[in-house]
This record gives sequence, structure tokens and C-alpha cells, in this order.
Amino acid sequence: TQKGKAYVVSAFVNTAGKDSMKGDAYGEVKVEWRNKTEGDNPVGEPTSVKFDISGKADTTIPADVWTQITLPEVKAPEKATHCRVLVTMWCTDEKGGGCALFDGIAVAPVTP
Repeated sequence: TQKGKAYVVSAFVNTAGKDSMKGDAYGEVKVEWRNKTEGDNPVGEPTSVKFDISGKADTTIPADVWTQITLPEVKAPEKATHCRVLVTMWCTDEKGGGCALFDGIAVAPVTP
């Protein structure tokens, strides 16, 4: 990454049909900025988009369809040496479950 440069972060997600997310389950695509010279510590604020199939999160996706999730444009903080993209699925109680599959994770510089 280049300090101060703008990037677009995206990933494709699928909820895997018969085992699609259910209940309170939701997924998240998040970018964190890090500084390797200072012990790989976080710098700046992370940016994320949460998604689900029930319409309660930032983005609603259809079950069993590959869908691209794109984060808002982000700028690398001055102290950042690299970024880390995290993709995960969360449940806040025992009623949630299923799976989320991720593919095609990309970090691309914004071109004028």
C-alpha cells in the first residue's frame, strides 16, 4: 500500500444454498490498516460492510448466488505499511447459523 492513496476493497460471497445463513447470522468484509515496522499493530480505523439475507445488515444478499460486496473507498493512513482484509460470519445467539463462502478478495488502487 501507498500511504495516503485511495483503495477499493471487495470480495465475492455466497451463502451456499441448503446451508445458507439463517437466524441472526451475518457476514462481514473488513479492511484493517497495519504497520509492520511497529510490531504489525493496527493504525487508523477499520472499514467494513456487514451483510445478511434477512435485510437487517448494511447489505442484503440473495441465498445461493455469488454477490460482490464492495467497501466504501478507503485511504491508507500515513503510518500504514500494509492492509489486512478479514472475511467472516457471525452469530449472536444459538438461533443463527449456516455458512458464507468467500472468493475473489481484491484490494485495488483508485485510478483517477
